Amino acid sequence: MEMLNFFSAYAKLAPLYLFVIIGLIAGKMKVERHSIGSLLIFLITPITFFNIGINASSQSHYLLLPILSIFTISCSLFSVSVYF
Repeated sequence: MEMLNFFSAYAKLAPLYLFVIIGLIAGKMKVERHSIGSLLIFLITPITFFNIGINASSQSHYLLLPILSIFTISCSLFSVSVYF
């Protein structure tokens, strides 16, 4: 059972390990930081987040989270605009 937990944790940390390995290889090859940043932002990060979304459990009450966050942000922006 503990080995299963280890592999589960490793699978969740695999993108982080991938970032570290890419950074080490790029450092050895003297690659510019801007190009590595673009690679991480536009290629690896979306793949990671889509993978998280696909593997997440889908329950109906999770659909309310974006609506509540938009409502909270809009109320906060309104209160700040009224204050100033």
